[in-house]
Amino acid sequence: MIRTKLKFLQWLKRLSGIIVLLGMWELLSLFFPPIIVPSVERVFLTLSQMVISGEIWLPLIHTVSRVLIGVSLSILLGGILGTLAGLINGIHEAIRPVIVIIENMPPVVWVIIAVIWFGLGAIPPIFVIMSIAVPIITIHLDQGIRDIDSSLREMSQSFGVKTSTKLHDLYLPAISGPFFSALSVGFGLAWRGVVMAEFLGSMSGIGNELNWARFNLETDKVFAYTIVIVVLGLATEYLLIKPFQNRTIKTETVRRRNKK
Repeated sequence: MIRTKLKFLQWLKRLSGIIVLLGMWELLSLFFPPIIVPSVERVFLTLSQMVISGEIWLPLIHTVSRVLIGVSLSILLGGILGTLAGLINGIHEAIRPVIVIIENMPPVVWVIIAVIWFGLGAIPPIFVIMSIAVPIITIHLDQGIRDIDSSLREMSQSFGVKTSTKLHDLYLPAISGPFFSALSVGFGLAWRGVVMAEFLGSMSGIGNELNWARFNLETDKVFAYTIVIVVLGLATEYLLIKPFQNRTIKTETVRRRNKK
Protein backbone atom coordinates (compact mmCIF):
# COMPACT_ATOMS: atom_id res chain seq x y z
CA MET A 1 0.00 0.00 0.00
CA ILE A 2 2.78 2.43 0.96
CA ARG A 3 4.73 1.41 -2.13
CA THR A 4 1.71 2.13 -4.35
CA LYS A 5 1.29 5.57 -2.78
CA LEU A 6 4.96 6.37 -3.33
CA LYS A 7 4.70 5.36 -7.00
CA PHE A 8 1.54 7.47 -7.36
CA LEU A 9 3.29 10.50 -5.83
CA GLN A 10 6.26 9.96 -8.11
CA TRP A 11 4.08 9.93 -11.20
CA LEU A 12 2.14 12.92 -9.88
CA LYS A 13 5.37 14.91 -9.62
CA ARG A 14 6.31 13.97 -13.16
CA LEU A 15 2.86 14.91 -14.42
CA SER A 16 3.04 18.26 -12.66
CA GLY A 17 6.24 19.06 -14.58
CA ILE A 18 4.51 18.30 -17.89
CA ILE A 19 1.51 20.44 -16.90
CA VAL A 20 3.82 23.37 -16.06
CA LEU A 21 5.56 22.96 -19.43
CA LEU A 22 2.23 22.95 -21.28
CA GLY A 23 1.13 26.00 -19.29
CA MET A 24 4.28 27.92 -20.28
CA TRP A 25 3.78 26.87 -23.89
CA GLU A 26 0.16 28.10 -23.86
CA LEU A 27 1.24 31.35 -22.22
CA LEU A 28 3.84 32.00 -24.91
CA SER A 29 1.24 31.36 -27.62
CA LEU A 30 -0.76 34.32 -26.30
CA PHE A 31 2.10 36.71 -27.08
CA PHE A 32 3.21 35.30 -30.45
CA PRO A 33 1.35 34.56 -33.71
CA PRO A 34 0.58 30.88 -34.55
CA ILE A 35 3.33 30.81 -37.16
CA ILE A 36 5.85 31.36 -34.34
CA VAL A 37 4.25 29.59 -31.34
CA PRO A 38 0.97 27.77 -32.07
CA SER A 39 -1.30 27.12 -29.12
CA VAL A 40 -1.46 23.73 -27.38
CA GLU A 41 -5.02 23.26 -28.61
CA ARG A 42 -4.07 24.05 -32.21
CA VAL A 43 -1.14 21.60 -32.18
CA PHE A 44 -3.13 18.72 -30.69
CA LEU A 45 -5.98 19.43 -33.12
CA THR A 46 -3.50 19.25 -36.00
CA LEU A 47 -2.07 16.03 -34.60
CA SER A 48 -5.52 14.44 -34.26
CA GLN A 49 -6.37 15.44 -37.85
CA MET A 50 -3.13 13.88 -39.07
CA VAL A 51 -3.97 10.65 -37.22
CA ILE A 52 -7.56 10.50 -38.47
CA SER A 53 -6.69 11.36 -42.09
CA GLY A 54 -3.86 8.81 -42.09
CA GLU A 55 -1.28 11.43 -43.06
CA ILE A 56 1.00 10.47 -40.19
CA TRP A 57 1.04 6.69 -40.51
CA LEU A 58 3.36 6.15 -43.48
CA PRO A 59 6.07 8.55 -42.22
CA LEU A 60 5.71 6.99 -38.78
CA ILE A 61 6.17 3.47 -40.15
CA HIS A 62 9.26 4.55 -42.10
CA THR A 63 10.86 6.21 -39.08
CA VAL A 64 10.06 3.44 -36.58
CA SER A 65 11.26 0.72 -38.95
CA ARG A 66 14.55 2.54 -39.51
CA VAL A 67 15.13 2.95 -35.79
CA LEU A 68 14.39 -0.73 -35.13
CA ILE A 69 16.65 -1.87 -37.96
CA GLY A 70 19.42 0.56 -36.98
CA VAL A 71 19.34 -0.35 -33.29
CA SER A 72 19.14 -4.10 -34.04
CA LEU A 73 22.21 -3.91 -36.30
CA SER A 74 23.94 -1.78 -33.66
CA ILE A 75 23.24 -4.39 -30.97
CA LEU A 76 24.67 -7.09 -33.24
CA LEU A 77 27.81 -5.19 -34.25
CA GLY A 78 28.31 -3.42 -30.92
CA GLY A 79 27.72 -6.69 -29.07
CA ILE A 80 30.43 -8.46 -31.04
CA LEU A 81 32.94 -5.60 -30.77
CA GLY A 82 32.19 -4.97 -27.07
CA THR A 83 32.51 -8.65 -26.16
CA LEU A 84 35.78 -9.08 -28.04
CA ALA A 85 37.17 -5.86 -26.55
CA GLY A 86 36.18 -6.97 -23.07
CA LEU A 87 37.76 -10.40 -23.43
CA ILE A 88 40.89 -9.53 -25.42
CA ASN A 89 43.06 -6.71 -24.13
CA GLY A 90 44.71 -6.10 -27.51
CA ILE A 91 41.36 -5.48 -29.20
CA HIS A 92 40.33 -3.22 -26.31
CA GLU A 93 43.44 -1.07 -26.75
CA ALA A 94 43.06 -0.94 -30.53
CA ILE A 95 39.36 -0.16 -30.61
CA ARG A 96 39.18 2.40 -27.80
CA PRO A 97 40.69 5.39 -29.68
CA VAL A 98 38.57 4.62 -32.74
CA ILE A 99 35.41 4.67 -30.61
CA VAL A 100 36.46 7.99 -29.04
CA ILE A 101 37.00 9.51 -32.50
CA ILE A 102 33.60 8.28 -33.73
CA GLU A 103 31.85 9.55 -30.60
CA ASN A 104 33.33 13.02 -31.06
CA MET A 105 32.17 13.35 -34.65
CA PRO A 106 28.95 15.42 -34.95
CA PRO A 107 26.00 13.34 -36.22
CA VAL A 108 25.45 15.82 -39.06
CA VAL A 109 28.86 14.78 -40.47
CA TRP A 110 27.66 11.18 -40.62
CA VAL A 111 24.51 12.36 -42.44
CA ILE A 112 26.60 14.15 -45.07
CA ILE A 113 28.91 11.15 -45.50
CA ALA A 114 25.93 8.77 -45.73
CA VAL A 115 24.22 10.92 -48.39
CA ILE A 116 27.46 11.06 -50.42
CA TRP A 117 27.97 7.31 -50.14
CA PHE A 118 24.40 6.02 -50.43
CA GLY A 119 22.33 8.90 -51.82
CA LEU A 120 18.95 9.99 -50.49
CA GLY A 121 16.80 7.19 -49.10
CA ALA A 122 16.42 4.76 -46.22
CA ILE A 123 20.10 3.88 -45.77
CA PRO A 124 21.44 7.25 -44.47
CA PRO A 125 19.12 7.28 -41.41
CA ILE A 126 20.05 3.67 -40.54
CA PHE A 127 23.74 4.47 -41.05
CA VAL A 128 23.51 7.50 -38.76
CA ILE A 129 21.74 5.49 -36.05
CA MET A 130 24.50 2.87 -36.19
CA SER A 131 27.20 5.55 -36.00
CA ILE A 132 25.58 6.76 -32.77
CA ALA A 133 24.53 3.48 -31.14
CA VAL A 134 27.40 1.10 -31.97
CA PRO A 135 30.04 3.02 -29.97
CA ILE A 136 27.71 3.30 -26.95
CA ILE A 137 26.89 -0.42 -26.91
CA THR A 138 30.53 -1.38 -27.55
CA ILE A 139 31.88 0.72 -24.67
CA HIS A 140 29.23 -0.41 -22.17
CA LEU A 141 29.68 -4.13 -22.92
CA ASP A 142 33.46 -3.79 -22.99
CA GLN A 143 33.46 -2.11 -19.59
CA GLY A 144 30.89 -4.55 -18.17
CA ILE A 145 33.06 -7.54 -19.04
CA ARG A 146 36.28 -5.87 -17.87
CA ASP A 147 34.65 -5.05 -14.51
CA ILE A 148 34.30 -8.76 -13.74
CA ASP A 149 36.68 -9.74 -10.96
CA SER A 150 39.77 -11.21 -12.63
CA SER A 151 40.11 -13.79 -9.84
CA LEU A 152 36.66 -15.17 -10.72
CA ARG A 153 37.70 -15.53 -14.33
CA GLU A 154 40.91 -17.31 -13.35
CA MET A 155 39.07 -19.65 -10.97
CA SER A 156 36.50 -20.59 -13.60
CA GLN A 157 39.37 -21.27 -16.01
CA SER A 158 41.38 -23.29 -13.47
CA PHE A 159 38.47 -25.49 -12.40
CA GLY A 160 37.37 -26.12 -15.97
CA VAL A 161 33.92 -24.57 -15.59
CA LYS A 162 31.75 -25.19 -18.64
CA THR A 163 31.38 -22.33 -21.11
CA SER A 164 27.59 -22.36 -20.74
CA THR A 165 27.93 -22.09 -16.94
CA LYS A 166 30.40 -19.21 -17.20
CA LEU A 167 28.09 -17.48 -19.65
CA HIS A 168 25.01 -17.75 -17.39
CA ASP A 169 26.66 -17.27 -14.00
CA LEU A 170 29.52 -14.90 -14.74
CA TYR A 171 29.21 -12.93 -17.96
CA LEU A 172 25.48 -12.39 -18.46
CA PRO A 173 24.87 -10.98 -14.95
CA ALA A 174 27.88 -8.69 -15.41
CA ILE A 175 26.82 -7.26 -18.77
CA SER A 176 23.03 -7.11 -18.30
CA GLY A 177 23.17 -3.80 -16.41
CA PRO A 178 25.56 -2.07 -18.86
CA PHE A 179 23.64 -3.53 -21.82
CA PHE A 180 20.28 -2.10 -20.75
CA SER A 181 21.94 1.20 -19.90
CA ALA A 182 23.47 1.31 -23.39
CA LEU A 183 20.15 0.32 -24.94
CA SER A 184 18.37 3.15 -23.13
CA VAL A 185 20.90 5.77 -24.20
CA GLY A 186 21.19 4.30 -27.71
CA PHE A 187 17.45 4.31 -28.36
CA GLY A 188 17.12 7.86 -27.01
CA LEU A 189 19.85 9.15 -29.32
CA ALA A 190 18.55 7.02 -32.21
CA TRP A 191 15.20 8.86 -32.27
CA ARG A 192 17.02 12.19 -32.48
CA GLY A 193 19.49 10.92 -35.04
CA VAL A 194 16.91 9.39 -37.35
CA VAL A 195 14.87 12.60 -37.50
CA MET A 196 17.95 14.66 -38.37
CA ALA A 197 19.04 12.11 -40.98
CA GLU A 198 15.57 12.02 -42.56
CA PHE A 199 15.43 15.81 -42.49
CA LEU A 200 18.68 16.11 -44.46
CA GLY A 201 19.12 12.82 -46.25
CA SER A 202 15.83 11.08 -46.92
CA MET A 203 12.68 11.52 -48.97
CA SER A 204 10.40 9.89 -46.40
CA GLY A 205 9.85 9.60 -42.67
CA ILE A 206 9.00 12.05 -39.91
CA GLY A 207 12.21 14.02 -40.47
CA ASN A 208 11.28 14.59 -44.11
CA GLU A 209 7.77 15.66 -43.06
CA LEU A 210 9.35 18.16 -40.67
CA ASN A 211 11.37 19.52 -43.56
CA TRP A 212 8.22 20.04 -45.64
CA ALA A 213 6.42 21.61 -42.68
CA ARG A 214 9.34 24.03 -42.27
CA PHE A 215 9.25 24.84 -45.98
CA ASN A 216 5.48 25.50 -45.86
CA LEU A 217 5.72 27.39 -42.52
CA GLU A 218 3.35 24.88 -40.87
CA THR A 219 4.62 25.37 -37.33
CA ASP A 220 1.71 23.45 -35.82
CA LYS A 221 2.83 20.37 -37.79
CA VAL A 222 6.42 20.85 -36.63
CA PHE A 223 5.22 20.84 -33.01
CA ALA A 224 2.90 17.88 -33.68
CA TYR A 225 5.64 15.71 -35.19
CA THR A 226 7.96 16.72 -32.33
CA ILE A 227 5.38 15.44 -29.84
CA VAL A 228 5.22 12.15 -31.77
CA ILE A 229 9.00 11.70 -31.54
CA VAL A 230 8.98 12.49 -27.82
CA VAL A 231 6.17 9.97 -27.23
CA LEU A 232 8.05 7.33 -29.23
CA GLY A 233 11.16 7.91 -27.12
CA LEU A 234 9.22 7.64 -23.86
CA ALA A 235 7.32 4.56 -25.08
CA THR A 236 10.59 2.86 -25.99
CA GLU A 237 12.04 3.58 -22.56
CA TYR A 238 9.05 2.79 -20.33
CA LEU A 239 7.11 0.21 -22.38
CA LEU A 240 9.98 -1.73 -23.94
CA ILE A 241 13.35 -1.35 -22.23
CA LYS A 242 12.30 -0.98 -18.56
CA PRO A 243 9.80 -3.90 -18.55
CA PHE A 244 12.30 -6.14 -20.35
CA GLN A 245 15.03 -5.13 -17.90
CA ASN A 246 12.80 -5.77 -14.87
CA ARG A 247 11.75 -9.14 -16.26
CA THR A 248 15.38 -10.10 -16.86
CA ILE A 249 16.33 -9.13 -13.29
CA LYS A 250 13.42 -11.13 -11.84
CA THR A 251 14.27 -14.18 -13.97
CA GLU A 252 17.92 -14.03 -12.87
CA THR A 253 16.92 -13.66 -9.21
CA VAL A 254 14.56 -16.65 -9.38
CA ARG A 255 17.20 -18.73 -11.17
CA ARG A 256 19.77 -17.98 -8.48
CA ARG A 257 17.33 -18.82 -5.68
CA ASN A 258 16.44 -22.12 -7.30
CA LYS A 259 20.09 -22.92 -7.78
CA LYS A 260 20.74 -22.39 -4.04
